[in-house]
Amino acid sequence: MTGAILVDVHDTCRTDKISGIQRVVRETVSRWAQQNDLQLVAWTHDRQGLRHLSATEKSRVLDKTAATSAADDPIERERLIVPNGGLLIVPELALESERAARLLCMGRFAETRTAFIGHDLVPITSGETSIDSVASHFPLYLDAVGYAAGVAGNSASTSAEFDAFKLMLAASGRSGPVVKPVFLAADIVEPSAADLAAARKRLNLGDEPLVLVVGTHEPRKNHLAVLQAARSLWRSGLSFRLAFLGSSAWGSDAFDQFAAVLHEQGYPIVVLRTVTDSLLAASYRLASVSVFVSFHEGFGLPVVESLRSGTPVIASNFGSMKEIADRYAGVLTVDPRSDRQIAKTLSRVLSEPAILTEMQQLLSKNHYRSWDDYANETWQFFTALTEDPRCCPSRQTRMEHRMPKYALVAGGSGFLGSHLSDELLARGYNVVAIDNFITGSPSNVAHLADNPAFTLIELDAADAETVPFRFDLVLHFASPASPPLYLQHPIETLHAGSNATEALLNVTRRDGARFVMASTSEIYGDPSVHPQVEEYWGNVNSIGVRSVYDEAKRYAEAITFAYRRTFETNTAVARLFNTYGPRMSYNDGRAIPSFVKAALSNEPIPLHGDGSQTRSLCFVSDQVAGILALAESSEAGPINIGNPHEQTVLEIAEAVVRIAGSSSVVEVQPRPLDDPERRQPDISKAKRLLGWSPKVGVEEGLTITVDWFRNNREGTGISPV
Repeated sequence: MTGAILVDVHDTCRTDKISGIQRVVRETVSRWAQQNDLQLVAWTHDRQGLRHLSATEKSRVLDKTAATSAADDPIERERLIVPNGGLLIVPELALESERAARLLCMGRFAETRTAFIGHDLVPITSGETSIDSVASHFPLYLDAVGYAAGVAGNSASTSAEFDAFKLMLAASGRSGPVVKPVFLAADIVEPSAADLAAARKRLNLGDEPLVLVVGTHEPRKNHLAVLQAARSLWRSGLSFRLAFLGSSAWGSDAFDQFAAVLHEQGYPIVVLRTVTDSLLAASYRLASVSVFVSFHEGFGLPVVESLRSGTPVIASNFGSMKEIADRYAGVLTVDPRSDRQIAKTLSRVLSEPAILTEMQQLLSKNHYRSWDDYANETWQFFTALTEDPRCCPSRQTRMEHRMPKYALVAGGSGFLGSHLSDELLARGYNVVAIDNFITGSPSNVAHLADNPAFTLIELDAADAETVPFRFDLVLHFASPASPPLYLQHPIETLHAGSNATEALLNVTRRDGARFVMASTSEIYGDPSVHPQVEEYWGNVNSIGVRSVYDEAKRYAEAITFAYRRTFETNTAVARLFNTYGPRMSYNDGRAIPSFVKAALSNEPIPLHGDGSQTRSLCFVSDQVAGILALAESSEAGPINIGNPHEQTVLEIAEAVVRIAGSSSVVEVQPRPLDDPERRQPDISKAKRLLGWSPKVGVEEGLTITVDWFRNNREGTGISPV
């Protein structure tokens, strides 16, 4: 089947059980099938291949019937299905090793993408509540998920678990699936009078209140605590009937034994392991309160089903159960690890009618999410993944489906990187900034700390491949940029141009992203061509003290173009000229912060030489606009980004003194070795190819910069050199 959407319902189609997962599968898949073209599949008896469903199996899923067990449904002839491209959705928990191994293989090697409904990571996060056979099989299933295109988590809590798992994948060179929380739904059928009568008979219910517990009896469901609380309340004289609806499961022997003892001792308890939809709906309606005090849930479907039936719930006070309590009225939360608190809360609900009345009144105000809502949202999410050939939404797919764009800014807490982060966020990107803080400062992005679209990671750019995201845009601005700082960190500066550049190019190549590298006017050295055009090869001392920066940038340009030629990586090189503006550090060592710092303190202005050397200053907002214009183009560069207005350094110093209203005078100091005599960019290419030119004049830019330094007298960033 070429390009088909397949849905793996192997467990659900072969069982008459109605666990939480099976209910999600039946409710969701039946709606998908009504509205969309899809193919239901199961696995062959040896789990080696996919096959068609029998008529009975299909009925169990689409008609939500469970009349017979798998043993009564022999498959005489297995009709195989071989997927070619398309998408395989797995709405179940595929724990069998053979099945998980083939899903892993498909996700890793095949043209068919895989996607999962994420129910929970209980065997990993709460491993002590799972028996050995489950805990030992679960990692293989999770490994298969690691190669999937997407995971729809049933709650924010579950999605957080899968996002945390994605962080682990970086150790194996993977970034993992797109994870999206899709809050689960719950409908309940309206029981008829006959259903209610039949349920009363099955539950042996008289006039006493009914306490209902729905779900399997594995240890994490905490049903032993409910039994203990019930026994203590019965012994205290409280009258009620306790009903458990759900099958035995992993490690349920202790529950089975305790429940049997209580039954033999004459306590009013009933345990039903095979339950129809009508019996479940009637039981919810007959109950005075339901109890769901699990230690760990992916969602907690019985909580919402009970609420929809008009029955209040006692539930755990954390995780997805608290999410439900926060969303819907009618839930009392307790610490599930406290038997006493469970018993006390249940006693209050049963012995104080006003509490139940108040909770039931609140229930009528809830607006519930329907299965139609859930099915539509999951289907749209999964099918949006099908256009990406690399099992993860590409930049084009994200744009077409309005999915968030992601940008990686290496050096993101630096002067220029922080401004780029601001502008990218304003343009709708999610921004991940990495920085080793050698010259950058977290204070530059402190104002973004509460922005959910911004992430700051302390990380050397050479380790960028470990960042657990996929990116549409990668910006390499990770390097010391002022002479005092790169002379203080010569090896780190060379690594920023070499190791870091290669790592960021690998990220770009992996993700099919756009890459922009921040090169420099220092490429031209002390130029003999003026103004500097991109075709000029430069006049650089390759072994001088400044060479650690100059040659690092020249190498970075070389490897960037090598990746473009060899791997067809989508790269661009921007040659930046003399950027200045707010967030420069006082201790930066370049002309503008040094001049402003001295002027604001009425101290001598440090002027290297006689000040006749020239610079062309470009205000930071213009620089950012030029960089992003290049990023959004298809140009490879190199392209000069700067302001062609040329001034002597003495003229710049005098302007700073005047704007600052300072009494400072110029103090001549020796010229640094290899200090270039002239700087002026030819920006003809930027104008012609990018439609960009600077807008902020030097007088305006210096005024903004001086005012910023005046209001931030300590400056930002690093310790003095």
